[in-house]
Parts: sequence; structure tokens; C-alpha cells
Amino acid sequence: MKNKIYGNEGASIVIALVFFLICAVIGSVVLTAASINAKAVVTHRQTQQAEYTVTSAAQTIVDQIVPTTVVWKDSKNPSEIEIPVKGPVLMQQLWTTTNLQDLWNVHKSQSETPYTLPTLLKIKVSDSSGSSKYEELEVYAQFSVDRDFNITVKLSSEEDINKPAAYKEVVTVQCIPTYNNAGRLEKCEWKNAVITKASDV
Repeated sequence: MKNKIYGNEGASIVIALVFFLICAVIGSVVLTAASINAKAVVTHRQTQQAEYTVTSAAQTIVDQIVPTTVVWKDSKNPSEIEIPVKGPVLMQQLWTTTNLQDLWNVHKSQSETPYTLPTLLKIKVSDSSGSSKYEELEVYAQFSVDRDFNITVKLSSEEDINKPAAYKEVVTVQCIPTYNNAGRLEKCEWKNAVITKASDV
């Protein structure tokens, strides 16, 4: 009995179990860290992709707006304007007869609330990163024009422009007005644009 009490038979099994337990804990920690890191990399890549896409769309809008000039044929009639025939398609769409009347009403009433176009503009941006095929990514843009004809464009990677998104930007373009001797607006020019990251992302 004494020999059995002080014997070391079976000790190797206990040591092996302890060693296995230590290895299992270390392996679990390593796998958890790797999983968290992998998710972080994917999230970063998605955020970066959204940033590149929205920035590209913002630059496209800037190229379409700047430099553009709108001339009123008759300053008393807001629907009679001239846009250069070879002017940007985007501005041609913005200055439709219906929008013009609404824009002019905001200008005339000096309303603090800018006129916001009722429909979102959908911009498709081509991307080939990470694959051999081009993929079209969509960015949504909301146009608003204040009483001084300054243009603000909110861009988002999500269709609901007011909800948080992976990335958002705002394009602001200041209008340079020209008035006649009677103080009536004759011409609007947009020459400078500023692109900033939206604060409500």
C-alpha cells in the first residue's frame, strides 16, 4: 500500500492533460484574435471601398457643375434661361422648367429653407479592384439649392440619404451672381467647389 501511495505511475497522463489544456487555451486565444483581425480587415476594406466610390462620384459631380453658367433671357421670367448647348448634362437636368420655378420662388422669397430636388440622383462608379471584372457601384446624391443659388450635394453609399452609411460626403458649390442696373439677377456662375466628409456618417 505504501508503494502505491508514493508511486508515480499515471503521472504522465496528468502532465499530458495539463499540457493539452494549456495548448487548447493558447489555441483558442490565437483563433479568437485571428478572427477579430480578419473581421477588422474586411470592415476596413469595405469602408475604404465606400470612401473611394463616394469620392469618385463627388468628383464626377464637381466636374459636371464647375464651371457652368446660367443666363436668364428675361430676368422677370425664371423659366427663360440659357445653358450652353455643350454644357454638362447634369446641369441641364437640374435647371428644368419645373425646378427653375421652384428655385426662383426660393430666391424671390429669400427663404431660409433651400429647395431640395424631390428625386435622388443615382451615380454609377466602375470599380475593378480585386477582380478582373468591372463592377458598377452605386452612389446616391441629393441636390439642394439655397436662395442665393449655392448648390449643396449630399452623397451617400446608402439610398436613404439621411441614415448613417459606410461613407458620406458633401459637395458645396458657391454661386457668383451678376445683377443688372435694376438689381435683377441676370447670370449665375459656379466656379469653385468644396468636397468635405459628412459629419453624420
